[in-house]
Amino acid sequence: MTSSDMVTMRETAHSMTRRRNGWDYREKADYMVTLTLADRSRGWLGRLETREQAHGHYGITRTQLGEILAEKWWEIPSMWPGVEARDFVVMPEHFHGIIRVTTRQEHPLGHIIGAFKARTTSAARELGCNQSTAMVPPSLLDGKSLWAEGYTDSILWGRGRYERAAAYIADNPRRLAVRLANPQLFTVRRDITVPLEIDGPITAHFSAVGNDALLSRIDFHQVQCSRSFFAYAKDQYGKQLKNETPAVITDEFREILDDALAAAREGAVLVNPCISQGEREIARRAFASGAPIIVLKNQGFSPQFKPVGELFDRCMEGKILMLAPAAWSFTNAKKQMTREDACAINRIAQAIAHDGAAVIDYKGREPRFISADAIRAVSSPICTK
Repeated sequence: MTSSDMVTMRETAHSMTRRRNGWDYREKADYMVTLTLADRSRGWLGRLETREQAHGHYGITRTQLGEILAEKWWEIPSMWPGVEARDFVVMPEHFHGIIRVTTRQEHPLGHIIGAFKARTTSAARELGCNQSTAMVPPSLLDGKSLWAEGYTDSILWGRGRYERAAAYIADNPRRLAVRLANPQLFTVRRDITVPLEIDGPITAHFSAVGNDALLSRIDFHQVQCSRSFFAYAKDQYGKQLKNETPAVITDEFREILDDALAAAREGAVLVNPCISQGEREIARRAFASGAPIIVLKNQGFSPQFKPVGELFDRCMEGKILMLAPAAWSFTNAKKQMTREDACAINRIAQAIAHDGAAVIDYKGREPRFISADAIRAVSSPICTK
């Protein structure tokens, strides 16, 4: 690859990006993209249909602005030969769509999305200027973009990925209805308190999403799995292939998994720090089985955080609680798991699990230092200002 190719590949970095290192975004692939309005104060693009809720059918009635977005989406192929505009959904304040690149492009995906954003912004501004009754964000008339900076993308590699992405897009209105009906299960709470015992009683502070009533249950079972017991297969870009045959799977992993699922069937809430790949795989299988589970994260939740896929379904059922220690706020960059973080999370998980705590060999780290790190992570309320 030449230096000019590298320059062409490079796309603007921003807070909503999920760019894959090493992938040339001019190449043929299916891409799912998500764009969010800059002004999310109301449903500028549409409203949720409710007249058929009794039958479980939901949809979005688009505004004039929402209809413009749909029209501009279908115009993409006329501007970019070798690019197909496929499944999409216009939501009240965001947009999901799948782009199929069938021939290698001169410019990367970001140029296609940038042009779509520019054309829809221009059309929305014209609508607002020409029709006083049109519902458009006031900031458009001040020259601002219709869209928040950036976008997210997923490359739909692997068996069934396109079908799952298309199903996710089609299911968006139903999930919105569920969130509106059960806001307490989907809203990020910035400071919930939990009484814990870590070298004595403390009041621990967390940010959380999900059913915090799980903390009031009696029986718990902590999941603890060494990274040597399980490892996902990876593709040439280092992406974990979670639906393929694992690279490493041992009898120890199978025993830990069986013990966890058996404990859940007997009424225990699983407490999973999700540090090792084995722990994350056990969480996936627990989600699929409907087991109640408390998951610990090593950073806070983004302002736009929304559970998707299995997480959404488990939130809807009240079967999951995601906790992030108060001191570990959200950052746009992926936070690396340090050994100190891992030890602190395991220690917090032990405190939450009570009698169901795992016996953990911290490999030479003094328990008092581990406890101190854990207490420091949860000792202060989250600043919400």
